[in-house]
Amino acid sequence: DKIHGKINDLLEENDNLFKKVQEVQSSIQKMQSTVSDHDAIIAKMNELIKIENSLTNKTSTLAKTLAFYADNDQCPTCKQGINTDHKKHFMSTNETKIEEINGALEKLAIEKNRVNTRILDISEINKEIANTNFEVGNCNASIKMNERSVNSLKSDLQSAKEDIESIDESKIDGFKAELKQLEA
Repeated sequence: DKIHGKINDLLEENDNLFKKVQEVQSSIQKMQSTVSDHDAIIAKMNELIKIENSLTNKTSTLAKTLAFYADNDQCPTCKQGINTDHKKHFMSTNETKIEEINGALEKLAIEKNRVNTRILDISEINKEIANTNFEVGNCNASIKMNERSVNSLKSDLQSAKEDIESIDESKIDGFKAELKQLEA
Protein backbone atom coordinates (compact mmCIF):
# COMPACT_ATOMS: atom_id res chain seq x y z
CA ASP A 1 0.00 0.00 0.00
CA LYS A 2 2.87 2.33 0.80
CA ILE A 3 4.46 1.68 -2.59
CA HIS A 4 1.11 2.10 -4.37
CA GLY A 5 0.65 5.40 -2.53
CA LYS A 6 4.11 6.58 -3.58
CA ILE A 7 3.41 5.56 -7.20
CA ASN A 8 0.10 7.45 -7.15
CA ASP A 9 1.80 10.51 -5.62
CA LEU A 10 4.46 10.48 -8.36
CA LEU A 11 1.84 10.05 -11.10
CA GLU A 12 -0.20 12.92 -9.66
CA GLU A 13 2.92 15.08 -9.48
CA ASN A 14 3.63 14.28 -13.14
CA ASP A 15 0.08 15.26 -14.10
CA ASN A 16 0.60 18.60 -12.34
CA LEU A 17 3.98 19.05 -14.03
CA PHE A 18 2.45 18.27 -17.44
CA LYS A 19 -0.22 20.92 -16.83
CA LYS A 20 2.43 23.41 -15.74
CA VAL A 21 4.52 22.70 -18.85
CA GLN A 22 1.47 23.27 -21.07
CA GLU A 23 0.69 26.56 -19.32
CA VAL A 24 4.30 27.70 -19.52
CA GLN A 25 4.55 26.75 -23.19
CA SER A 26 1.37 28.72 -23.88
CA SER A 27 2.96 31.66 -22.07
CA ILE A 28 6.12 31.28 -24.17
CA GLN A 29 4.06 31.34 -27.37
CA LYS A 30 2.34 34.54 -26.24
CA MET A 31 5.69 36.13 -25.41
CA GLN A 32 7.15 35.04 -28.74
CA SER A 33 4.24 36.62 -30.57
CA THR A 34 5.06 39.95 -28.88
CA VAL A 35 8.61 39.90 -30.26
CA SER A 36 7.76 38.80 -33.80
CA ASP A 37 8.89 42.23 -35.03
CA HIS A 38 12.48 41.63 -33.84
CA ASP A 39 14.03 41.34 -37.29
CA ALA A 40 12.06 44.30 -38.65
CA ILE A 41 13.06 46.47 -35.68
CA ILE A 42 16.75 45.59 -36.08
CA ALA A 43 16.51 46.34 -39.81
CA LYS A 44 14.82 49.66 -39.02
CA MET A 45 17.57 50.60 -36.55
CA ASN A 46 20.23 49.76 -39.13
CA GLU A 47 18.42 51.89 -41.70
CA LEU A 48 18.13 54.79 -39.24
CA ILE A 49 21.85 54.59 -38.50
CA LYS A 50 22.59 54.55 -42.23
CA ILE A 51 20.39 57.62 -42.77
CA GLU A 52 21.96 59.36 -39.78
CA ASN A 53 25.46 58.74 -41.14
CA SER A 54 24.43 60.01 -44.56
CA LEU A 55 22.88 63.19 -43.10
CA THR A 56 25.88 63.77 -40.84
CA ASN A 57 28.22 63.44 -43.81
CA LYS A 58 26.05 65.81 -45.85
CA THR A 59 26.09 68.35 -42.99
CA SER A 60 29.86 68.06 -42.78
CA THR A 61 30.25 68.63 -46.52
CA LEU A 62 27.90 71.63 -46.43
CA ALA A 63 29.74 73.06 -43.43
CA LYS A 64 33.08 72.77 -45.26
CA THR A 65 31.60 74.47 -48.32
CA LEU A 66 30.13 77.18 -46.09
CA ALA A 67 33.49 77.69 -44.40
CA PHE A 68 35.17 77.93 -47.81
CA TYR A 69 32.86 80.75 -48.92
CA ALA A 70 33.13 82.47 -45.53
CA ASP A 71 36.95 82.38 -45.64
CA ASN A 72 37.54 83.16 -49.32
CA ASP A 73 36.70 86.12 -51.52
CA GLN A 74 38.44 84.62 -54.52
CA CYS A 75 38.93 81.11 -55.89
CA PRO A 76 42.23 79.70 -54.59
CA THR A 77 42.70 77.71 -57.81
CA CYS A 78 42.00 80.26 -60.54
CA LYS A 79 42.41 83.42 -58.44
CA GLN A 80 39.11 84.78 -59.76
CA GLY A 81 36.99 86.86 -57.42
CA ILE A 82 33.81 85.37 -56.03
CA ASN A 83 30.73 87.55 -56.58
CA THR A 84 29.47 88.83 -53.20
CA ASP A 85 25.80 88.30 -54.08
CA HIS A 86 26.53 84.77 -55.30
CA LYS A 87 28.56 84.14 -52.13
CA LYS A 88 25.78 85.40 -49.84
CA HIS A 89 23.12 83.41 -51.71
CA PHE A 90 25.20 80.24 -51.65
CA MET A 91 26.03 80.66 -47.92
CA SER A 92 22.38 81.35 -47.10
CA THR A 93 21.25 78.28 -49.07
CA ASN A 94 23.83 76.07 -47.36
CA GLU A 95 22.93 77.42 -43.90
CA THR A 96 19.25 76.65 -44.63
CA LYS A 97 20.14 73.14 -45.79
CA ILE A 98 22.24 72.57 -42.65
CA GLU A 99 19.34 73.75 -40.45
CA GLU A 100 16.94 71.43 -42.30
CA ILE A 101 19.33 68.50 -41.93
CA ASN A 102 19.84 69.28 -38.22
CA GLY A 103 16.04 69.28 -37.79
CA ALA A 104 15.87 65.95 -39.58
CA LEU A 105 18.68 64.61 -37.37
CA GLU A 106 16.71 65.66 -34.26
CA LYS A 107 13.63 63.80 -35.52
CA LEU A 108 15.85 60.87 -36.43
CA ALA A 109 17.30 60.81 -32.89
CA ILE A 110 13.77 60.65 -31.46
CA GLU A 111 12.90 57.76 -33.77
CA LYS A 112 16.17 55.99 -32.93
CA ASN A 113 15.35 56.30 -29.21
CA ARG A 114 11.88 54.85 -29.84
CA VAL A 115 13.31 51.95 -31.85
CA ASN A 116 16.08 51.39 -29.28
CA THR A 117 13.48 51.24 -26.51
CA ARG A 118 11.65 48.56 -28.50
CA ILE A 119 14.91 46.64 -28.99
CA LEU A 120 15.50 46.74 -25.22
CA ASP A 121 11.92 45.56 -24.61
CA ILE A 122 12.42 42.68 -27.04
CA SER A 123 15.69 41.80 -25.33
CA GLU A 124 13.96 41.66 -21.93
CA ILE A 125 11.15 39.50 -23.31
CA ASN A 126 13.72 37.17 -24.92
CA LYS A 127 15.46 36.84 -21.54
CA GLU A 128 12.11 35.99 -19.97
CA ILE A 129 11.48 33.42 -22.72
CA ALA A 130 14.89 31.85 -22.04
CA ASN A 131 14.18 31.69 -18.30
CA THR A 132 10.78 30.18 -18.97
CA ASN A 133 12.30 27.61 -21.33
CA PHE A 134 14.72 26.73 -18.53
CA GLU A 135 11.72 26.23 -16.24
CA VAL A 136 10.16 23.89 -18.84
CA GLY A 137 13.43 21.95 -18.96
CA ASN A 138 13.39 21.57 -15.19
CA CYS A 139 9.78 20.35 -15.27
CA ASN A 140 10.61 17.85 -18.01
CA ALA A 141 13.60 16.60 -16.01
CA SER A 142 11.38 16.15 -12.95
CA ILE A 143 8.81 14.28 -15.05
CA LYS A 144 11.50 11.90 -16.33
CA MET A 145 12.84 11.34 -12.80
CA ASN A 146 9.34 10.60 -11.55
CA GLU A 147 8.73 8.20 -14.43
CA ARG A 148 11.95 6.36 -13.58
CA SER A 149 10.94 6.22 -9.92
CA VAL A 150 7.50 4.88 -10.82
CA ASN A 151 9.05 2.21 -13.05
CA SER A 152 11.53 1.28 -10.33
CA LEU A 153 8.78 1.07 -7.70
CA LYS A 154 6.62 -1.04 -10.01
CA SER A 155 9.58 -3.34 -10.63
CA ASP A 156 10.24 -3.61 -6.88
CA LEU A 157 6.57 -4.31 -6.28
CA GLN A 158 6.53 -7.03 -8.96
CA SER A 159 9.66 -8.63 -7.45
CA ALA A 160 8.09 -8.56 -3.99
CA LYS A 161 4.92 -10.22 -5.33
CA GLU A 162 6.97 -12.93 -7.00
CA ASP A 163 8.94 -13.49 -3.79
CA ILE A 164 5.71 -13.76 -1.80
CA GLU A 165 4.23 -16.20 -4.30
CA SER A 166 7.35 -18.38 -4.24
CA ILE A 167 7.45 -18.31 -0.44
CA ASP A 168 3.79 -19.18 -0.19
CA GLU A 169 4.12 -22.09 -2.62
CA SER A 170 7.18 -23.51 -0.87
CA LYS A 171 5.49 -23.22 2.53
CA ILE A 172 2.38 -24.90 1.17
CA ASP A 173 4.53 -27.70 -0.25
CA GLY A 174 6.28 -28.00 3.14
CA PHE A 175 2.99 -28.13 4.99
CA LYS A 176 1.73 -30.78 2.61
CA ALA A 177 4.84 -32.86 3.19
CA GLU A 178 4.45 -32.51 6.98
CA LEU A 179 0.81 -33.49 6.70
CA LYS A 180 1.70 -36.63 4.76
CA GLN A 181 4.25 -37.57 7.37
CA LEU A 182 1.77 -37.11 10.13
CA GLU A 183 -0.80 -39.19 8.31
CA ALA A 184 1.65 -41.99 7.73
